Order: sequence, then C-alpha cells, then structure tokens
Amino acid sequence: MGQFTGKNAKKHPELIIDYLKILKAAVFYSNHALYHRYPHAGRCKTELVWKIALEWYIAMDKPEKVRQDS
Repeated sequence: MGQFTGKNAKKHPELIIDYLKILKAAVFYSNHALYHRYPHAGRCKTELVWKIALEWYIAMDKPEKVRQDS
C-alpha cells in the first residue's frame, strides 16, 4: 500500500481523501457521506467484523451401525 502502510484509514480518512485531491486530474472520485449500520456486539457495543474463513470439522463420535434389512 505504499505510503498508506501501517496507517489506519478508519481513524484518519483524510489521508486518503487528501491523496485523491492531489490526483484529481487522473482519478475520478466523489466525496459525500454514506450512512449505514454495522452489526455491534450486544454487551460491549463494539463493531463486529465479518470474516470469511474456510474451516473443516471432524466428527469425533462413533458412527452408528446401519441396519440393513434384506
């Protein structure tokens, strides 16, 4: 991310907005407020982050024997 490495855009959005203003001849952008809701934890009221993860689960119980009627 070059000059943005290690910087928090959520806490300092002006970093990116100022950068886009410098590049206004080469980049098309619009600056307006968008309002949307993030899910929040019920107890501590912190924002929840959606994370997609590939997970595998292994069943540790013994499978039941299947009875076959002939």
